Amino acid sequence: MEIRKISILLFITIICLSCKNSNKSSNEFTFGSIKDSGFSFKKMKIVDHAFNRDTFTDFIVVPGTGLSGALSFPSFKQIDNQSLFIMSKQFDNLEKAQKYFDQYKLMEENASNFERTASMIQPYQVWIICTNSFYTGKILIIGTNTTMSNGIYNSEVKIKTQLLK
Repeated sequence: MEIRKISILLFITIICLSCKNSNKSSNEFTFGSIKDSGFSFKKMKIVDHAFNRDTFTDFIVVPGTGLSGALSFPSFKQIDNQSLFIMSKQFDNLEKAQKYFDQYKLMEENASNFERTASMIQPYQVWIICTNSFYTGKILIIGTNTTMSNGIYNSEVKIKTQLLK
């Protein structure tokens, strides 16, 4: 009888854990400019110590400020002068952006139009990146937030990423 109770409890625990984990996509990430972190497509994760060459950081988030110094949209900046960005398309809602992101398979943009900084990052944009590890990936901007606290600017982004095959 005890073994049956333990088996049922174990089964329920496994079901609950799998449901909890299935809600969050494994390729969604949130990070900001305050911490020393960046994103690595090679490792497909946020990496600490972004300026350490061994982390394979492809880009960091930097707070955006306009010419007047006022808060603006965040930017992606590469730290190795090798990663390149181009905005593929911008949408007015997440559903359309997600559909485009999911269907995007081959780089359609002209490589000569790539830039070293992805400026004016806004929700519902899809960016293409040529990484410092010779990968091509896509980035869906799910959300952004730029704030100032105690004289320090911070930009945070929520992204979804995927390598192109």
